[in-house]
Amino acid sequence: MMTIVFLASCGDQNKSPMADGSFDNTLAVHLDAIKNRDLAALAPTVADSVILITPDGGRLNSKKSFMKLHEDWFSQTNWQWEETFLRTESTDSLGYALIQYTYTQKDSVDNIEFQNKNYLVLIFRNSRNGWQLVHDQNTVIPK
Repeated sequence: MMTIVFLASCGDQNKSPMADGSFDNTLAVHLDAIKNRDLAALAPTVADSVILITPDGGRLNSKKSFMKLHEDWFSQTNWQWEETFLRTESTDSLGYALIQYTYTQKDSVDNIEFQNKNYLVLIFRNSRNGWQLVHDQNTVIPK
């Protein structure tokens, strides 16, 4: 019996903390990490092979570049975002979310410097590491 317990505890150390959770739970953890500027909570929700398409059409092709972009963004304290879920779907292996969000940046006296609305498409894959983001695409909604 001790051997079985020991072997079970020697599992994949890179496994996401959400590995035994649902797609919905992982999506919530991912979005909360963004809102709270929490890189440590965000990292396990992102696959090594993630692709990010930015609102201006730029493309990032790795977790390293994804996390660096978020590290730089999270260091700024003058922004907030509010999301509305438009659609979510999942199977045993893939999960999809379409979110509309408002992104707002304010100056030091709380005046709005910049505000826009975007669509955000997030695709997660369920693998041995749990649910992880494999595609993140942001699209600006024209005013």
